[in-house]
Amino acid sequence: MTASRDRFVQGVLQNSDRRIGASLLRGLLTPLAWLHRGVLEAYLLPYNLGLRKRFRLVKANGQPVPVIAIGNLSSGGTGKTPMVEYLVELLKDTHHPATLSRGYKRKTKGFAIAGEGTTALDIGDEPMQF
Repeated sequence: MTASRDRFVQGVLQNSDRRIGASLLRGLLTPLAWLHRGVLEAYLLPYNLGLRKRFRLVKANGQPVPVIAIGNLSSGGTGKTPMVEYLVELLKDTHHPATLSRGYKRKTKGFAIAGEGTTALDIGDEPMQF
């Protein structure tokens, strides 16, 4: 079932599935994609015009720090945590990865750092996994 669904979705996205169901779905999704694009362009316009400042992480010497952002702040259950775990494991031998998290379900407010004696109630459940 999953492989069949994946093939269908790929066919819709790549315009290779010409069946009626795929064509109807494309027809429904295309205006939504245009709307999404318009809203995104409107959001980015002040940044592109220099009216709003972009913030970049930099080292003390001014060199940029590479950042990988995974997922968004509001949607759960999309596989963000396993992806973070995978990337931390993949990069730990060649880089110094750090994980930033809101601390889902934590009981404290403000900035917190994981350390000895820290619990999930202090910083959230995901940072405790690393």
